[in-house]
Amino acid sequence: MHPAAERLRQRLKEIDIAAPAVPVIHNYHVRRETTADGIREALVRQVESPVRWVETVKKLEADGATRIIECGPGRVLAGLNKRIVASAETGAIADPKSIAEALAR
Repeated sequence: MHPAAERLRQRLKEIDIAAPAVPVIHNYHVRRETTADGIREALVRQVESPVRWVETVKKLEADGATRIIECGPGRVLAGLNKRIVASAETGAIADPKSIAEALAR
C-alpha cells in the first residue's frame, strides 16, 4: 500500500483542505486533526495503517456520541458499533429513504 499512499500524498498537495465543520476522528491514530497538513498526513497514513475501529468507536463514546450511523451499503459497521458501545443508538443509511428516517429522529 505504500506506493498508493505516496501517490495520495502527492495528490493531496494539490487540494485545498479546510478545517472540518464537525469533528473527524482519524482511525489510524484515533485523534482529531484540524489543520490542513495534519488532515493530509492522517489521510495518507490511513491508507497503509491498520484500522483501529474499536478504539475509534470508543473514542466517539468518550467524546459524548450517543448515536453512531454507518453511511453506505450494508450494516456490518452498525452491528459492530452496537457490540462496542451497547448504550449508543446505531443504524445505517444507504438511500434517500434511510437518510430521511435518520434525520427525522
